Amino acid sequence: MSALSSWSQWWSNRSLRVKGLVLIAVPLVILLGALASSYLMGAESRRAQQGVQRTLQIQHDIQEVHTLLAEAAT
Repeated sequence: MSALSSWSQWWSNRSLRVKGLVLIAVPLVILLGALASSYLMGAESRRAQQGVQRTLQIQHDIQEVHTLLAEAAT
């Protein structure tokens, strides 16, 4: 007996309640996975944005020090 045939027979022997539960549970699990993935990507994006802001602030501070050094040298 092939795997598909045994799977088909197993599925045919399940009650309507079990079949309904499976048909509701599978998309729900996929939806929850997509939501979790979206949340994690958003958190990573916020973390990256904070890194960019920190880098820009450091560059600004370096430019300010450079300007002050140039003024002090004159």
